[in-house]
Amino acid sequence: MKIKSLVKIFITVFLLSGCATGPKFKEDEHTKIFRQDLDNNGAQEIIKVEDKFDKDSNSVITVMKRDGTEIGHFIIPGRFVNVEFIDLYDNESNQMAIHYSSKDNSANLEIYSLKNNKLSKLFNFSSSCGIDTNWEGICRIRVCKPGISGTGCSPENNNACDWDVWSWSGEKFIKEM
Repeated sequence: MKIKSLVKIFITVFLLSGCATGPKFKEDEHTKIFRQDLDNNGAQEIIKVEDKFDKDSNSVITVMKRDGTEIGHFIIPGRFVNVEFIDLYDNESNQMAIHYSSKDNSANLEIYSLKNNKLSKLFNFSSSCGIDTNWEGICRIRVCKPGISGTGCSPENNNACDWDVWSWSGEKFIKEM
């Protein structure tokens, strides 16, 4: 009876300590942790975002396997704003749409894909006026440019913007005419 109790306690401690579930990462005001299956292999990857903007004007995004082994990382030249996980290929894999602002406060978007344990950039754009995304139906990215009058621009005020629209073709983003 005592052996069974000791085995149960050992297994419980083992599971709660994280040994069976992979490494634990702490979040704080400068580090964000996301878990998402990026390559549709049934296992969630760990996405660690380190905002180092105050020190060197960059943020570092590291993608790791569940056990903490690094798959790859990339640097975004600015302050991390948010990440959207999207399925561009309609195959239950997820891509990362990384939004960040640069030193001049321009809006930036970079989209990354994970395939065969390699990260690749699918799209990137920057706008001093703003970027709007819509991932429902036909995936579109609208990039706000200053209006014809040359007056200020704002994505909230459509009248002050000329929009470049990029649509997902199933393989890449194509600018709409």
